[in-house]
Amino acid sequence: MKQNNNVCNIKKCKRKKKYIYIKQEGIINLENFNENSNKLPIINSPRSIEACRRQGIVPDELIVKSLDDMKIIYPDKITDKKHLEIKLQNYEKKRKQLVQKAKEERLLIIEEQNKGICVFDSNGHAKVLFQHNVFIFVFFNKQIIQFLFLFKKKKNKQKEIEQMMDQEIKIQQIKKQNEEKIQLEKLKEQQRLQEIQEKKKKQEEVRHKMELEKQLRTQKELELLKQKEIENEQRENERQKQEEQRKQEHLMILLQKEEQRKIKQEQFKKSTQEKLKQQEEIILKKKEEMEKSNQIRAQILEEKQQQKAIESELKRKQQEEKLLFVKQKNEQDIQRIKEEFQQKQLVNERKKIQFEKEKEHRILQNQKQAEMHKLLISQVLKNTQEIEEQKKLNYIRRLEEVEQRRKILQKEQEEEFRIQKLRDLENEKQRKMVQENNEKLLIEKTQLYVNKFQEKENNVYKIQEKLKEELLDKANYFNIIRIERKETVKRMQRKQNWEKDKLLQSIQDKMQRAEIMQKQKDDLLEQRKIMRQQIIQQKQYIQQQMEKVKYGKIEPNEVLSQFKNTNFSVTQEEQTTNKQQKKKILSASLKRNNKSYRNNQSNTLLSD
Repeated sequence: MKQNNNVCNIKKCKRKKKYIYIKQEGIINLENFNENSNKLPIINSPRSIEACRRQGIVPDELIVKSLDDMKIIYPDKITDKKHLEIKLQNYEKKRKQLVQKAKEERLLIIEEQNKGICVFDSNGHAKVLFQHNVFIFVFFNKQIIQFLFLFKKKKNKQKEIEQMMDQEIKIQQIKKQNEEKIQLEKLKEQQRLQEIQEKKKKQEEVRHKMELEKQLRTQKELELLKQKEIENEQRENERQKQEEQRKQEHLMILLQKEEQRKIKQEQFKKSTQEKLKQQEEIILKKKEEMEKSNQIRAQILEEKQQQKAIESELKRKQQEEKLLFVKQKNEQDIQRIKEEFQQKQLVNERKKIQFEKEKEHRILQNQKQAEMHKLLISQVLKNTQEIEEQKKLNYIRRLEEVEQRRKILQKEQEEEFRIQKLRDLENEKQRKMVQENNEKLLIEKTQLYVNKFQEKENNVYKIQEKLKEELLDKANYFNIIRIERKETVKRMQRKQNWEKDKLLQSIQDKMQRAEIMQKQKDDLLEQRKIMRQQIIQQKQYIQQQMEKVKYGKIEPNEVLSQFKNTNFSVTQEEQTTNKQQKKKILSASLKRNNKSYRNNQSNTLLSD
């Protein structure tokens, strides 16, 4: 036999020597269907369709889905690519499990078909055939046995009648014995008929009782099925209510947590803003204090400079008054000494100003150093005054050396003035650099704090995004579980509906078989009744003939020969009729068995 999708398969029937042509075109089963195509039909093989029915599977559930299909299968608001891929992976896993279940069920159906338990009709619906065929075969064999038993019984009756006639002919001389025997036979016949009627009545009662019991059982089974369906529906409704309640409670908890998180976030944001504001205020205050302290120091320095200028002016005047005594001797020398003294005073003032500037710079760096500088300055001033006094005392002695040293001192003073000027510029530059560095440090600290605050904000945002992602993952997981449970319940309902249909079909088959049995039983009873009537007619005929023999109207041998000839012809006709009926029953049984066998084989080829 060749098996191809587009080639006719040929099967030869051994009994009738006929060829059956079965055309298989475009058969799609669970082994060769396209998992990536939605084109209908997805599968059209009867065995594959029956396997899906038994497992409660819709053929569309066996097709590979895309991300867009996940939006339809899972109708929720979570439609980002990540969660859709999670749904698709879960759906694909379940789909493969369903395909495997359907394939396993298909293999079971093939085993049932090979054993003759299951066949498929022209509409592709499966039917249990094995028990029905066995029942028909056993029932018709039983019918033949009963028919042969009746035939044998009738034949025995005829032999009994012949023997009775022989006995009646032989014992005609003993009249009373014959009459008693006839009466006894009549009584026995009546008793037998009565027993038969009683048995028939009992059988009718038993049959009626069995029918009532069957009806009650079927009614109870249907009621139990309905009760189970109601209980399942109630349980499912209760479970869905509990699931919805749990979901609402979970959503309420999530909303409360989200509100608390928002409140905490607002509080943290306010606290950070307040801290930032406080720190900005502190920085501004420090800056103002630094500016004020700089202004105060500048003011103090200016006052000191003015005071020193006044003191130097007073000292200068004192020197001028003292030098008036020397003017008489040499006015020019005094003038030179005066200029020299003024220059020295300027140098001293510059040194003092430089020293004060250094002192202020050191005060900015360290307060303790400033105190030490103050002591040092006071010591230096004291030493300077002592030096000036010593100079005053040694002034006359040094006047002679002044002229010689004037030029040298002038050069030195110019050089010192230049160096001091450079130092002043350098100090001013350093002061500005220090101020700029302080401002830079302040800006850097502020920027560092702002960066830290932004980093904290980013961390908070990342934590919020992580929590949001976790909530979405949980919601997506619960949605997948909920949809899967619904699909499982639907699949179980389809499976229960299939089982219910099969149960109803088996009940209908049983009732049909019971009707067939009852009909055949009624036919047998009718045949028995006809046979009994024939026996009664024969007995009546024999009695009439015996009455004639009794009164001498007919010879006993003539009656016996006549009865044998008539009985022989009737027996031949009945034998012929019985043989014909037997042949009909056997041929009908064989036809049914051959037909079921051919249907089984052809449907096996058609199924896949």
